[in-house]
Amino acid sequence: MWSCSGVLYHIPNPLHLLLALKRITGEHLVLTSVVARSQYPHVAGPLRVPEVACLFLPALEGTEKEAVADYWKDLVGDGAVGLTRENPTWRIEDFGPWWWLPRPAALWALCRTAGFHLLEEGEFWGGDAVTLLLSTRPTKK
Repeated sequence: MWSCSGVLYHIPNPLHLLLALKRITGEHLVLTSVVARSQYPHVAGPLRVPEVACLFLPALEGTEKEAVADYWKDLVGDGAVGLTRENPTWRIEDFGPWWWLPRPAALWALCRTAGFHLLEEGEFWGGDAVTLLLSTRPTKK
């Protein structure tokens, strides 16, 4: 059994990470990640995030960026580069910044695309993070 926690959103190409995890996982992977909310409040109006979307943080600007950053500052502080702190240089080889916030359904779709099968899932941290128990083998029905 392998575990990967708090990594996926720091990777510029999360599908590449999941494919690598699939190659090394014998049977089970426990994957934990923060996830995007369905909406982020803002004085200009809420930012709504579709259930199957991933927020690509380098692309956020203006009120969208403000809404997401303001929400997460209460949870992670103002030092989360790319999320609550400006990242002036997005470099593909830099795994420090926050690159992604997937919705839970989008995270599962990424895992399924990489060849995993979902056994169990659970949310925590007020719905801002999820843990997936994944299998490399099809589940029995």
